[in-house]
Formats: sequence, structure tokens, C-alpha cells
Amino acid sequence: MFSLGQFQDFNEKGEARGYNVDYLNKIAQITHWNYEFVKVSNGVEATSLLESSGIDLLAPAQKTEALSAAFDYSVYSMGTEFAAIYTLSTREDLLYEDFTTIATLKYGGTQNSTFTTKFLEDYCVSAGFTPNLTLYDNTTELFNALHSGTVDVVVTNIMFADDDVKLLGRFHPMPVYYITQKGNTALLDELNEAMIDIRMDNPTFETDLMNQYFPMYSNTQFTYAETQFIKNIGEITIGYEVNHAPLSYTDQSTGEFAGVTRDVLDRISEITGMTFKYAALPATDVTYDYLRENQIYVLSNVEYNSLNTANPAYNGLSVLPIQSLDDQLCISTIAFQGDSSDTAQQLSSGTFISIVDKAIKQMSTLEVDTIIMENTAASQYRTTFLDFVYPYRYPLLCLGLLLGACLALLIRSRKIEKISIFCSRM
Repeated sequence: MFSLGQFQDFNEKGEARGYNVDYLNKIAQITHWNYEFVKVSNGVEATSLLESSGIDLLAPAQKTEALSAAFDYSVYSMGTEFAAIYTLSTREDLLYEDFTTIATLKYGGTQNSTFTTKFLEDYCVSAGFTPNLTLYDNTTELFNALHSGTVDVVVTNIMFADDDVKLLGRFHPMPVYYITQKGNTALLDELNEAMIDIRMDNPTFETDLMNQYFPMYSNTQFTYAETQFIKNIGEITIGYEVNHAPLSYTDQSTGEFAGVTRDVLDRISEITGMTFKYAALPATDVTYDYLRENQIYVLSNVEYNSLNTANPAYNGLSVLPIQSLDDQLCISTIAFQGDSSDTAQQLSSGTFISIVDKAIKQMSTLEVDTIIMENTAASQYRTTFLDFVYPYRYPLLCLGLLLGACLALLIRSRKIEKISIFCSRM
């Protein structure tokens, strides 16, 4: 077994630990296998040892022509890995997918690696640069080159994540498998049966392990432009309705903004580092002049027809697809685009993370992939929704709001092509 970050490693006592070890222990509960973990330096050495029958089982293994010719695979994958671009964690000058900068760096990769191949054929072509790339025989030499400063960044398996490196890019997810020697049918049959049993008894077993050991798989990574915007935007004032429980209300015991919307915004603040200030909206009609006077840039849980839209303050919206589910908050990126509003011009200068609400003037001219909504008045929109995504913690409330929105659209002869329900735990 070779060191591969949280996937597999040995602790200070020399005990094997990590994603793979937990998976193997789960298999052993069914097969009653006993394990001996043989320590090697890297994947190349481990593959050679398997080929010479020095070990019986190896992971993680991608499905490649070379490995398929030499070894037999488990029927089912045992996880997923990504290609990743890493630099040293001390390189504060380098940011995630800042292509202008990372195109000028010195890269390291490994020979005969799918990660290196996909980096050259897909990632660099898409980003529009030709890398200065040096190839090494194995990951031991690769990371030695990174730590010595011979290269600035390395292209490798995302599973190598640890405190010494930081992520600059990720791409090309691939399933990985257990492999064994050709013709080792007895071992392979037991392995496959055990993996089937695990899936039947606990369908989320692999997902749970992924969330435990590889939270970076689902963590939102901010681009250079987004990072600069978050850094420079300052405190953002968000207006909220005071009597719209459980979504948005003023807690009488504390006088503070509370509800589902507040929980979501707190999580957004935690993830992004942005700071929010909350302003209670009046019970009367909310006008653009009121918003401008009070410097309220974002609205939550506001009915479309409660805004005086004579002045086009919020006349545009661009929504990007959701990036992550499960315990990670569902986030979309929006940018307000205004014709004459100072507020809108300020917000359109960068990307702003927020909730998509009903305070929108014209949706019909926009291209929308995914909508995160907090409320029900879907009939107020003059557009076709491809997705409804409700990141509520209350499943019955989520379902009720969704059905209400669907009914409103059907009554008004709107078309619903696809409906998705996600209830995230916050």
C-alpha cells in the first residue's frame, strides 16, 4: 500500500487508515478476510508488486488498456477520483483557475498517466494554453520536484490532497476499481459478491466514505474573478420580510432576522467569507427609491408584484447550475445587470453569490439553467422553468411549495420540462 492522502496511508503507529482501508474492512465483515498491508513507495511500485504476485489486491485502478491486459477488475467501482492541479499551500499568489497566471507556470506530470493525458488533451485545450511540462517516472519523483521548486504545480490524482498542497484546478472524474492477477477467480468472486452485498445493504456507503475523506470533491472552489469580487465587495445589506415564517421573519425574543432564509445565508457566508447585514423591509410596498436610500442590494422572499418596478433596478439575472448537494449548500452564482441603477452597476462588476428570489423584473430574455427559489409565486414569472430546486430542510414544506408552484404554472398553461427536488441538511 502506498501513501495516497486520505485514500490510504499509515498513521504514526504504522497502522493502515483511510478510505480504502474502511472499504476493505467492510468487505472483510462479509468475506472474513484478514489483511496484510505491504508498504510501497508509489503506484508504479505497487502495480509491479501485484504483477509479480507479491500482493493479491490493489486499488485505486483506472480502467485502461494496459491494466486490463495484465489484471482482472472488480465488477463494480469502489470510488471516484479526479485529475487535479496542485501547488504548494504556501503559494498565496496562485488562485483556483486563474488561467492568466497558471498558464505561465512550470508543470510536472507522470509518464503513462491518464491525468497527464487528459490535462494535455482536454484541460489545456479548453483553457487555451500550452504548458511547460516535465514528465517524471512516478509520483514520488513528481512531488519531490514540487517541494524542491523544480516545478510550480503538479498534475496528479486529487486524492493526494493534504495540508501541504492547495488545489488550482480539477477535471475528468473517473471511476476506480480493485484489481488482482489474471485468473484469480476465487478471490474476485468473493470480492464481487461482497461489493454487491454492500450496495444492497447500504446504497450510500461509498458516498458516505467520500464525504468523510474527500470533502474537497464537493467543496465550492472560487475562480480568481470570484475571489477578487468577494475580497472587494465589503458588507452586503440584504432586505428581508419580517412576517413570512418559517422562511423569513423577525425573532421576537432577539429582534434578529431568522428562518430558513437566514440559515441559508449564514451558510453562504461561512463558505464564501462574505459578510451580510440584514435590514427589515416595511410592510408597505417596497419601492426602488426605498432600496436605494437604504443601500439594500439584495432582496429575499419578496413577491414580484410588491416591488415598484418603474425603475429597472433589478432587470436582469444570470444563473449558473448548482455545483454540489448533500451537506454542502446548493449555491448558484448570480449577477444583477441594470440600465441606470448605481446599485446594479456595482453588482454587475463582479459575481455575487446569493439566493435567487422573486424580485426579478424580466426573466423572459434570460438563459436560465437552474433556479434556486425560496417561495411559491411561480405564476408571476413570464418564462419557462427547466428546474425547480428547493434547498429546504423541511421535506413536506419543500414538496408543498413545489406542488403549489406546479399548479400555478399548469393553471396558467406554463410548460414544465423537468422538476428536481433537493432537500439539503443544514
